[in-house]
Amino acid sequence: MSSLVKYMKGLSRDFYYKSLIVGLILAALFSIRAYADERRFSTTPTHPAETVRKWRIGYLQGGDYIDYKETLLATVRGLIDLGWMPPIRTAEWAKLESAEIWERLSVADSSEYLRFVPDAFYDAGWISSARLSVADTIRKRVRSSKDLDLIIAMGTWAGQDLARLNLDTNVLVMTASDPVSAGIVPDVERSGRRYLHAHIDPSLNERQLRLFHQTVKFKKLGMIFEDSVAGRSYAGISAVKRLSNELDFEIITCHAQSDIPDKQAREGAYIKCLETIARQIDALYVTLHGGVSEQSLPLIAKRARYLRLPTFSQSGEQEVVQGLLMSLSRASFKQVGRFEAAIMAKVFNGAEPGQLRQVFEENLSLSLNLQTAKIINYIPTADVLATADLIHHE
Repeated sequence: MSSLVKYMKGLSRDFYYKSLIVGLILAALFSIRAYADERRFSTTPTHPAETVRKWRIGYLQGGDYIDYKETLLATVRGLIDLGWMPPIRTAEWAKLESAEIWERLSVADSSEYLRFVPDAFYDAGWISSARLSVADTIRKRVRSSKDLDLIIAMGTWAGQDLARLNLDTNVLVMTASDPVSAGIVPDVERSGRRYLHAHIDPSLNERQLRLFHQTVKFKKLGMIFEDSVAGRSYAGISAVKRLSNELDFEIITCHAQSDIPDKQAREGAYIKCLETIARQIDALYVTLHGGVSEQSLPLIAKRARYLRLPTFSQSGEQEVVQGLLMSLSRASFKQVGRFEAAIMAKVFNGAEPGQLRQVFEENLSLSLNLQTAKIINYIPTADVLATADLIHHE
C-alpha cells in the first residue's frame, strides 16, 4: 500500500511539473502572439486628416505634482514627433502648472487629429472627499454626453478612480508608482480590461535599492510614507520588503500624511517623522511624498547630513542637486513621453488599450552629490564614480 502511495505522489508531482511547463509554454506563445499583434498598429497617422474625426481627449489628476506636468509635456512632444500634432514651442511652458498647459493645448487646437477638450481637465486638488465627486462627474459625462474618446489618468489617485469606474472609453494611466499594488491593474503585462492601460516599470524600486545597498551597506533603512494604499504604492513598499529579506536589512518606518491639500501640514508631518526615526536608522530612502518639496527638501538634506545619514532619492536628480546623496532615475522625461505617445498613437490607429504592453523600463542615470558625500564621510568607490552620469559638487 505504501509503495502505491509513493507512486501516486510521484505521479502527482510529475503531472504538476508537466502542467506547469505546458502552462508556461502556452503563456509565452500567447505573449509572443499578442506582442506580434500589437506591432501591426502604426504609431503615425495612417489616414488623411480630412477623413477622420478628431480624437477628443480629457485629463484627470489627483492634484498638482511636478512629475505630472513633466510627463504631460513629454507626451505632447512625443505626439509632435510622431506627426499627430504640429510643432509647438513647449519649452516656454516649463514653468506652467498642468491646468495651464492644458489650457494652452485646448486653445491652440491646431492638431488635425486631436482635440484637448477645454472643459475636460479634472483635478481633485489632493482632497480625499473630492475624489468621488470628480470621478462621478467624469462617469456621468462619459455615459451621457459621450464626448471624450480618451482620458489621461495622471498619477495613482487618478488611475485608481478611473479603473474603479470601469468606463466604456479609453483610459491611459501615466506616472502611477506601482499600478499593481495600488489596485489599478491586476497584472504587470496586461490590464485585463479592454479600455485600460497603465505604464509600469516593475523593477524601478528594486534597481534603486540594490544600488543603494551595494553602495552604503545599510542595515537599518528609514522610510517615511502615508499609511494608505496609494502611499504604500508611492513608496514601493512591497519591493522594499522583498529586498529586505534577501539583502538582510531592517525597515524602520514612520507614517506621515501625504495626499492632503495643506502643503505646510504635509511638509511638517514629514520633518516630524524624520526626527522620530533619524537616530534609529543608518540610511534614508526618500520616496515620493507630498511633504518632500522644494521648500522642505533642503531641511531634510541638512538634517540627514548633520546625522551623517546616506540618502537616496527615489524621485531623481533634482533632489540630489538640493543635497541628497544619490539617485538612480530617468535623465529626462523624453523616453517615457515617447512611450506614452506611442501607446496613444496605437489607440488612435485602432488598438484597444488592454491589448498593449504595459511594461516599459527606462534607461536610468546615476546622480551623485560629492559635497554631501564629503560631509557624511562617504567615499565613493572608483566604480561608483565611473558609473555616475551626473556629479554635483555643491
